[in-house]
Amino acid sequence: MLKINTLMNIDIHKTILFLLTTALFMGKANAQQTQGQTAESIHDNLVTNIFLDAKKEALKGNTKKAITLFINCLDKNPNHAPSMFELSQIYFDTKDFAKAEDFAKNAVQVDSANKWYKIFLAQVYAKEGKNREYLEISHQLVKKDPDDPEYLYNAASDFIMKNELENALAMYNKLEDKIGVNEEVTMQKFRIYVFQKKYDEAAAEIDKLISKEPDLQNKYLATVAEMYMKNDLPDKAHPYYEKLLKNSPSDPYINITLADYYRQKKELKKAIVYLKNGFGNPNLDADTKFNIFLNYYSDKALPFQPDDISDITDIIVKTHPDYAKGFALRGDFFLDQKKYAEAKEFYLKSIALDSTNYKVWERLLNTEAVGGDHVALHRDSKRALDLFPQYPTPAFFYGGTLMEQKKYAEAIHIYETAAPAFSQNLPIKAQIYANIAECYYQLGKKDTAFIYFDKSLVIEPDNSFVLNNYAYYLVLQQKDLEKAEKMAEKAVALDPVNTANMDTYGWVLFNKGKYEEALKWIKKAVAAAKRDDADVLEHLGDVYYKLGKEKKALKYWEKASKLYPASLSLQQKVKTGKLE
Repeated sequence: MLKINTLMNIDIHKTILFLLTTALFMGKANAQQTQGQTAESIHDNLVTNIFLDAKKEALKGNTKKAITLFINCLDKNPNHAPSMFELSQIYFDTKDFAKAEDFAKNAVQVDSANKWYKIFLAQVYAKEGKNREYLEISHQLVKKDPDDPEYLYNAASDFIMKNELENALAMYNKLEDKIGVNEEVTMQKFRIYVFQKKYDEAAAEIDKLISKEPDLQNKYLATVAEMYMKNDLPDKAHPYYEKLLKNSPSDPYINITLADYYRQKKELKKAIVYLKNGFGNPNLDADTKFNIFLNYYSDKALPFQPDDISDITDIIVKTHPDYAKGFALRGDFFLDQKKYAEAKEFYLKSIALDSTNYKVWERLLNTEAVGGDHVALHRDSKRALDLFPQYPTPAFFYGGTLMEQKKYAEAIHIYETAAPAFSQNLPIKAQIYANIAECYYQLGKKDTAFIYFDKSLVIEPDNSFVLNNYAYYLVLQQKDLEKAEKMAEKAVALDPVNTANMDTYGWVLFNKGKYEEALKWIKKAVAAAKRDDADVLEHLGDVYYKLGKEKKALKYWEKASKLYPASLSLQQKVKTGKLE
């Protein structure tokens, strides 16, 4: 069944009150003109007076007292229809629809010629969902006066309730012939045509309204355009949007709708032009622009060019200079472009406007880390840690900056204090355990360091960085070389192009006396390295020495010594030509 809201409202209460009150007062005046009064007329006057008192109480909102007085009227005159009607209205307003129905039916029974009683009873039936009874009364009213505009409207509504839409349209057309083009009637017809998928007929109805009310044409043009768009007919919507744009060229909603139209047509350049026009209007709120942009950005069929993203994000921050998300969005753009200084600038502006958005802080810290701005990273990670102690990333970065400053004990304290924050983020938890291990190793607490390396590998057993460092430190301590070899071999397998992994694996093999294998891996490390490394060159020299190639050994020791002249062990090897 088609559901269409009735737009023509009838103030039945006021109309009937006026009619009834007028009639009653006229009756009272006539009685006063009578020289003698019968007992019957005296009784009628008494009922009238009680009724008027009841009305006064009802108007004051004294519902209970009004009900008592109306019932008093009925006690004195059981066929007093006005009292029945008033009681019906009171119970209707108090949502006691059963009593409202009873009193309304009684009023109609007493005075079947009163159309107002019937109209109200129909309202009660409609509220109760008694459609059959409602339609029956409505039919009676229309049949009695088929040319009454009010009845024609109700008749059309009745046909809609019965899903007889063509009959409803006929009633609306007849009504239109009598009262002319009317927005309420036209919109009802429009809704029917839309329901029937007769979109051009629906548009024609609105066109009539445009002719009648040209000052309201934007409203009506938008109605038709939206109808076509909702029903996947963008080409038919387009002329209406063009008219709208001509009338209001700066209207952001029209521009954005046209952008969406061209987006559907895959005319991306035009879509972006209209999108920028719409975004340039500050009357379109910032959140709406933000969400629209994200929707467009996530659409793979609309490949934004970097210049487009730059322009749009720039428009947002310029039209809404107090909108923190806009600055964060522009920061994201620069981060994607690997323009870390610019990204940092806009993230900081966003934070200055709203420091409560953790996501922006996290992006700022990542930007500073990737961009190598360790001074800023130290400062901002501490600020973020103070604001968001429940998140692991600030603690991770702040602890890392402390390690760079060789403040190992402070770094351990930060990591251990922040441990609950990274309990649910296993990758960071594993890395932090590895960092704690590094700190303990540098503090000379080797066994404790190895405990934390093991903790890290329990979480991430395939972390090549941790595997490599752990293996190397075990070799330095000449501890558990079998374990070191397995870890170093795994690290190389996981990251075969990493020269540090190659060198560590070779060095483990060297310390296990596997010199030929060691030579293979360390030579690979030297060959793959982008620049010479003193430790790797020294290791290669050591291997050559063990293989009896003293001249080659000395050659690499000398190269290593030039890179790291402070190494006393290298100086001794160069001086003696021997591996002590």
